[in-house]
Parts: sequence; C-alpha cells; structure tokens
Amino acid sequence: MPMSCKCILDRMVFKGAMTEKEREKIMRKIKEKPLVDLNEVGRTCENVGTDYAECDQFVCSKCGIELQDWHSVERCEDGEVIFHEYTFRYCPHCGRKIEVDE
Repeated sequence: MPMSCKCILDRMVFKGAMTEKEREKIMRKIKEKPLVDLNEVGRTCENVGTDYAECDQFVCSKCGIELQDWHSVERCEDGEVIFHEYTFRYCPHCGRKIEVDE
C-alpha cells in the first residue's frame, strides 16, 4: 500500500531529514493545490495536426510534439528499399495511445 504524503513527511521529520516547520509548510501547499488522481488522467491523446494527411503529420494533443513526413522502411533481400506510409499508434514522445476517429 502506498504511503500518504503525510506519512512520508512525518517519517522525514522523525528521521531528522526536515523540521516540523518545513513539514507544515509542505502540508499547507498540498492542501492549497489538490493532487491529481492518476486513475482519472487519460492515457490517450489525439492527432490534432490538420495541415496534412494523418500519415504525413502528427501533432500530439497532450505533449504537443509535431512530426512530419515519416515512413516505414522495408529492405528486401535483393537490396531494394521500399518506403510505406506510416501512422503512429502511440505518441513517440509521451507514449500515450493515439485515439483514432473512424
């Protein structure tokens, strides 16, 4: 079971890693700004790029990375190189699954 912030701070005070005054200051800041519940945070994003086709432009709706003109490359045994249009299933920067409108 994960420890609460209060328990962690109490332990740090007990071990001498921080003072009671520092602990109280941190607790006040935590109460002022609520913590994010990671269970409620979406693990997905969307391609919000609108300038080109989906296989030519990717702009992540969460982290904002923009990528253009990518291909998957197939190398044949005879040395021929074939380029295929490619679309991402996961953002290569933040790792979120990309939701696709069908």
